[in-house]
Amino acid sequence: MKVVFLLLVAAAAVLGYAVMLYPPKFVLVGLFVAAVGVVTVFKPGYAMVLLVFSMMLSPEISLGEVGRGRSLIIRYDDILLVSVALAWMLRAGLVKKDAGFLEVTPVHLPIFFYMCIYIISTGLAQMRGTVQPLKSTFFTLKYIEYFVLFFMTYNVVRTRDDVKFLLKCGLATAVIVSIYAYWFHFTTGQQATAPFETALGEAANDGGEPGSLGGYYLVVFGVFMGIVDQGGFGWARVALISLLSMLPAFMYTLSRASLLGLIGQFGGLLSFGKRKLPVAAGLLVLFVAFFSIDALKNPVSARVAMTTQGAKNRQLHEFRMPVLGYTVQLEDSAAQRVEAWQRVLEQRLPKHPLLGHGATGIGFEDTQYGLILGEFGLVGLFVFFWMNYKIFEVGMRLYRIGDEPWMRGVGLGTMLVVGGLLLQSFTSNTFIIVRIMQPFWFLVALTCRLYALSAEGHEQRTA
Repeated sequence: MKVVFLLLVAAAAVLGYAVMLYPPKFVLVGLFVAAVGVVTVFKPGYAMVLLVFSMMLSPEISLGEVGRGRSLIIRYDDILLVSVALAWMLRAGLVKKDAGFLEVTPVHLPIFFYMCIYIISTGLAQMRGTVQPLKSTFFTLKYIEYFVLFFMTYNVVRTRDDVKFLLKCGLATAVIVSIYAYWFHFTTGQQATAPFETALGEAANDGGEPGSLGGYYLVVFGVFMGIVDQGGFGWARVALISLLSMLPAFMYTLSRASLLGLIGQFGGLLSFGKRKLPVAAGLLVLFVAFFSIDALKNPVSARVAMTTQGAKNRQLHEFRMPVLGYTVQLEDSAAQRVEAWQRVLEQRLPKHPLLGHGATGIGFEDTQYGLILGEFGLVGLFVFFWMNYKIFEVGMRLYRIGDEPWMRGVGLGTMLVVGGLLLQSFTSNTFIIVRIMQPFWFLVALTCRLYALSAEGHEQRTA
């Protein structure tokens, strides 16, 4: 009791001193961070629940631009994640059984190499003087933040019941996000977007980034599809109803890259799923229903047609196909993607082909593969594909040996998510978008934990 009393007195003294020196909002943030840290040390599962909801329901603060069109964004979720991560490492040091970052999963090795490439490439760019040290370091830490979330989640989540509960929390978050997306689209007439997508201090009527919401739905829909294909009646019914109710919100994002990813996920479900006939019939029904509802068909069809036909306030640009030899016309947004590829392949990559220009070294490029080539070179791109292959492989292993149908559904879902996001990445920098990557790496951690549990049970059964 004496120790607790002394700690409370010390905390009160520090708080009183902080109130005199700093604005109230900073003191409140500090108190929140400290409270989350304490909760994490003693009840890490509670902190994970808080993280699940904050991934999509956290405001953003814009700290200005970094290079050509690239903004420096901080989210309250970032502060929360740092607080939880530090407290988790403290707990891991105090409680030996919680030192989960020492456990090896099939994904650990490529993640380690990918982080090394981040650091080495950016460090070389800083020595060359081609990037701003503070901002490039900040972006490198932002990239590494996703992997910290993976390691921490894998460590905290220990049982299949933990995974079940967190998946239910993820479903609740997706429901809230979808309600907001419908409300935003029908009240503003703009493309559906996620809550707090516009950074604080920016005009609310500027909209957000519909592609971010589209990528988030690819993560959610991949899991839904896997569970519909593999899960028992209860799980499959909930997943199917959720998928159908959220699909229009996804369509209202009008994100062509996300639509490409969704088509790829349906194709993957037909290739790897066990219920191919029901899935094919369901796709046919969805296709007919979609083209019978004008409120869905018209905006999506117009958005897709706009790619080559243009639209009001959108100029058409001509590009000559280098191999086929004919000219194609693309509107502004699509043309920017082609120009991004041209800049990277013709200007950026030849200068530093192996390790690239480092984080922020090429400014903004709205294509993931072009961004990786420009920032981290051919070596970075190779490790990126290796890492995603290992994630896909873990999903496939869980799909094959999962103890329960819903676990096999999560494994199949992870496979579909990887495929969908890789397709979206052709025309979107998917793997650096926080609203996509945090749910994605959270899912990867849950999949790795389920695989570890299933592999242990599989070994016992076959022994």
